[in-house]
Amino acid sequence: MVSKVYRDTCKDTDYMVVQSQPEMAHAATNDPARFAALLRQLRSMQEEAEAQKKREINLLNSDPYDVQAQQRIEEAIRQEAVMENLNHALEYSPEFFGRVHML
Repeated sequence: MVSKVYRDTCKDTDYMVVQSQPEMAHAATNDPARFAALLRQLRSMQEEAEAQKKREINLLNSDPYDVQAQQRIEEAIRQEAVMENLNHALEYSPEFFGRVHML
């Protein structure tokens, strides 16, 4: 019974990967070199996004009396709270975000 649930979960995960990143899913099963290149590209994009975020934070903090900067900081804080709530919901109530198999 448990192995059936595990297989079903793996099938659901595979389906989600194929739907969200079909090129990555195809490369994972058929072309290891392409898969590695796609992973490096994904990591590079993540690092660039982090660097951009740090640059924006430094720019916003450069003038603490700028009203527009304060509004963008406020929006960033609000967005961060939303993401924390989402992560909390995913952690403690995952049944709302996918299928649940009864044992």
